[in-house]
Amino acid sequence: MTPRLTTVRTPLADMTALVACMVPQLLSGQQPETARAEAATERVVRGQQRASAGDGASRRT
Repeated sequence: MTPRLTTVRTPLADMTALVACMVPQLLSGQQPETARAEAATERVVRGQQRASAGDGASRRT
């Protein structure tokens, strides 16, 4: 199948750590060091999907 299935891997642990550092500052009435936080994402190209034999469910290859 074209195009191939593509997803984006989001670094949730890194994003959570960034927010966890900001929360105490916000709770004490301070402004965070930065109003914008960025975390790197990664594009992941996967194989095509196809129905598996037997149950008709989709699966990744």
